[in-house]
Amino acid sequence: MDFNRFVQELDSRKSRQAVLDDLNKIWINRVNTLPTLTFTVDGKGLKMTGYKTYPQLLDFMKRVSKMAMEMNIADIRQ
Repeated sequence: MDFNRFVQELDSRKSRQAVLDDLNKIWINRVNTLPTLTFTVDGKGLKMTGYKTYPQLLDFMKRVSKMAMEMNIADIRQ
């Protein structure tokens, strides 16, 4: 990481806007627990919150893949 660049850009307009954009996404997706995974396409989506086991994560990813196929979006298995 370029520490000097980090310090220069830390308080930039672009950085502040990026934080505001992230906070807006948090509000829109009603994120109130960490970690949270969200996948949204055309206003439809899935959200998983909290710590999960590998089988739970696998099941979630299968649901995301099924949703993508049902919506005829690009193959996300690549």
